[in-house]
Amino acid sequence: MNKLIISGFFCLFSVLAQAEVQLQLDSSQVSLEEPFRLMLTQDNLQTGSGIPDLTPLRKDFFILGTERSVNYAIINGQTQSSSTWTITLKAQKVGTLTIPPIKIGNEQTAPLTISVANTDTDANANDAAVKQPTKQQDIMLTTEVNEKNPYVNQQITYKVTLYNSKQLLDANYQGPKVDNALLVPLGSEKRYQTQKNNVQYLVEEQSYAIFPQKSGPLKITSPVFNALVYNFEPQRVKVEDKTITLNVQPIPKQYADKKWLPAKQVKLTEKYENISQTLSEGSTLVRTVTLEGVGIPAQLLPMLNFAETDAFNVYPEKGQEKNQIIQGELISTTKIKVTYLLNKSGKITIPELRLPWFNTETGKEEIAL
Repeated sequence: MNKLIISGFFCLFSVLAQAEVQLQLDSSQVSLEEPFRLMLTQDNLQTGSGIPDLTPLRKDFFILGTERSVNYAIINGQTQSSSTWTITLKAQKVGTLTIPPIKIGNEQTAPLTISVANTDTDANANDAAVKQPTKQQDIMLTTEVNEKNPYVNQQITYKVTLYNSKQLLDANYQGPKVDNALLVPLGSEKRYQTQKNNVQYLVEEQSYAIFPQKSGPLKITSPVFNALVYNFEPQRVKVEDKTITLNVQPIPKQYADKKWLPAKQVKLTEKYENISQTLSEGSTLVRTVTLEGVGIPAQLLPMLNFAETDAFNVYPEKGQEKNQIIQGELISTTKIKVTYLLNKSGKITIPELRLPWFNTETGKEEIAL
């Protein structure tokens, strides 16, 4: 039975292969009575499309059914489309059989081979042993961290990678979970294609920044991904990775009387308003200070101390905090406006700001001025 399905697949399928026509089997080993699927994908439909000629398949295979799906995607403002024909087959005999080239429009696929085994008990047992790893490899989820022994408040990058070689429906993703820590997604996911063990995968990769809030063991529970695999017999699949345990180090003792600020980079900048004007006793001077950190969220940036003297009083406003992701890095800023009320005339010195911080990339203390 032929039928036409127009649908938007899971977002992983929005990244299309570069080849114009591709042919792929859902399994390279089957039993004689076991149906299997042959997927024929044609990209860039505007360059021409057609109906595949399945006549050559009838020599060694029974054609049980065909379906067509069309996938549309907008990439860089350009609409792209691809068509996938899914042909369900069953072998007519055992042995190593050839999937002959299939013509579609002006294109032709390359041949493939498939191994067909007997359906007796021993063959079924052997086939199951071979196929189970293949099913496990259809959809895989892996996790990794860049540091397993961080300090309190130090950023750990936790990367989740989802590999998928199937057409999916009703997909659901539940993100990682961690207690006693801040969890921040590092921008949008990356999507690309890769090949593992001769299997072409569509990949979605998401990174998170994790900031431990206390020392000791810290468990990061893996994300969970489940979906309906679009197959001859649709199946619900669920994949996840193992829990990762970090050993979080306490704040170093030498920082007991200092502000603890672990980061990749810290910068202080300042700007004065109306500094060119002549100031007199009783007038005010406005100073705007910006504290910027890389690899640290704004809520973990320390409060700045603005010292008073008998020459002036200090009135700092509440800081304006902002977090943003730039090229996969968490950039935080706190902007504080400080008003100085001048109490006497003469030469007045505004003390400079000095902020010690711990460089997590070099393992050394630095001073932001």
